[in-house]
Amino acid sequence: MQLNQRADESRSVVTEKQMELIMEKHGLISFIVHPDYIVRPREHGIYEALLGHLDCLREERDVWITTPGELNRWWRQRAEMKLVKDEKGWHIEGPGKKRARPCLRE
Repeated sequence: MQLNQRADESRSVVTEKQMELIMEKHGLISFIVHPDYIVRPREHGIYEALLGHLDCLREERDVWITTPGELNRWWRQRAEMKLVKDEKGWHIEGPGKKRARPCLRE
């Protein structure tokens, strides 16, 4: 195994651990990749591996993969939502409520 390959694998493990920690806290993970930086085969392979990992997360853990514009729309809708308690319990009202879930800590 070459040194570069070991370094790539180490970075991959660190990235996956970081992603896991962020997901545990229901955080946001953002990737910005300029096409000029993934032209060579090695970098392109790393990028494809990242996309494959993200695809697995979407399929296996229902991770939301979206665009910055859609994320912007979501936060604007979220700002208009209300958390309401009635005889059935807690629920969310407002635009986009079908995509939201109450997350309450007792």
